[in-house]
Amino acid sequence: MTRLQKSMALLGASVFVVSLLLLGQKIGINASTSIEPVVFWLEDDSAPLMRGDYVFFPLQHPELMQGQEMVLIKRIACLPLETVTRDRGSWTCNGLEIGQDRNFDPPRLQLPLVLQPGEFFLVGDHNQSFDSRIFGPVAHEKIFAHSRHWL
Repeated sequence: MTRLQKSMALLGASVFVVSLLLLGQKIGINASTSIEPVVFWLEDDSAPLMRGDYVFFPLQHPELMQGQEMVLIKRIACLPLETVTRDRGSWTCNGLEIGQDRNFDPPRLQLPLVLQPGEFFLVGDHNQSFDSRIFGPVAHEKIFAHSRHWL
């Protein structure tokens, strides 16, 4: 990359960041391979959570980062009061397929699972994702940001 190209790339990135700040937009960035989008436009906190939204939440689990808390980004597959089931390796929410079994894990949840008010069942965008199929539903109070739009 030439010096001019580097300067133009830096200028473009700077204009992008400054415009985000001026517009009051918040962004979230994904560094994992468990979901496809990389840069998220974060929604207003008052916007209701919907199926398909990507949510940001902290999780501390013995199988993640030696039990240290980390922030995960997953997609809402099931909403409160909906039912998660599994049949012959296929996971469903109220009869709609939301994923397949992970290749290396037996199911750990007691199924069928009816989500309680304020609980969400979250999945990654590939079947090997570390998600609610392993750690169970996530409470609304744990979710600190969400997005419907991404780059």
